[in-house]
Amino acid sequence: CTPTTNDVLSPSKLFYINDQNRVLLNATSWSIFTYGEELYEDSKASDINSNIQGSQVVVMTFVGDSSQISSSEIFNAWAIGENDMGILIILFFTPSGDGYNYDSMIFEIGSQMSTFLSAFGANDLITQYFDDPTIPSFDYDARLMSLYHGVLSYLYLNVYDYTSYNHQSYMDAYYEVQYDYIG
Repeated sequence: CTPTTNDVLSPSKLFYINDQNRVLLNATSWSIFTYGEELYEDSKASDINSNIQGSQVVVMTFVGDSSQISSSEIFNAWAIGENDMGILIILFFTPSGDGYNYDSMIFEIGSQMSTFLSAFGANDLITQYFDDPTIPSFDYDARLMSLYHGVLSYLYLNVYDYTSYNHQSYMDAYYEVQYDYIG
């Protein structure tokens, strides 16, 4: 017998973004990678309590039914966030012609992180940022980036006691490069 391997359980080379089917725009992937690295480095600062250092927010896309994968298994296999200070956001899509249609989302939160952000709090972030009525429903890249910056804002302000995080300025910067190819 040879063991089967599940490619979904392998993190990407960029770790903070796993978009095997290239559902997302290039600028979306690179933005998530860049800000994910920045959060991790910022959360490792020496003035931060060691038991909450190492925050990571990882985004994954999956084309198929949500019952085909286990978000907890992926979260644990990838060891997202030191000290269980991680968040895994999985967006599910179905193929549609030459593109994809967004279906649903799973928000997996590490045990230590859940002392700061509950499932109810995550749902509120999704409602406020991903379901923002000012962002067209078909623009799942912008909706994802709005949620992503909403999550980062929450972490910086409520976990790491930053004095500000300007969500709108990050979104404005994203909109400037949204359709660019970043090499």
